Amino acid sequence: MTTQSYSKQHKERPDLGPCPKCAAAGYEARLRLYKGKTKGDNPRQYEFAACEMGKEACGYTQAAKNGKLIALTYCPDCQQALKPITKKDGSHALRCDNCDLWLLADKAFNIVEAPKCPECGADMAHRARKDHPDEYFWACFEHQEFRDSDKYGKHSPCQFSI
Repeated sequence: MTTQSYSKQHKERPDLGPCPKCAAAGYEARLRLYKGKTKGDNPRQYEFAACEMGKEACGYTQAAKNGKLIALTYCPDCQQALKPITKKDGSHALRCDNCDLWLLADKAFNIVEAPKCPECGADMAHRARKDHPDEYFWACFEHQEFRDSDKYGKHSPCQFSI
């Protein structure tokens, strides 16, 4: 099937620019916005961009939010593109399918650097409070060092210990 016939089928879907995979191969295919809703008791909305050439011909997809492409971020270990994830609580993460690495992300899906424990210098862990799941904190459980945070990992400079 040609790009022209795919274009006719997908005219109603917003154009998000050229498909990078097809452009590298010398084709002029475009990325189109797809929206949907998950099934189940607690449905959530999602959206992504896919090449108009289709899954069999190209198969390129990229995450989107609010009708715009989410910029690609690459794994610090293997350099593969990270998959943006929006969790049930609305927070963001980035996942590498190649090394099974999960990283906390901010509102714009940028990697959030973990604060260091003042006692041992290790990266602190980001967690939700058990008694208040909408409240978050950074922790070094070995040294009982904690910092308040929001769901995107932004923390205040002050800390508290137990």
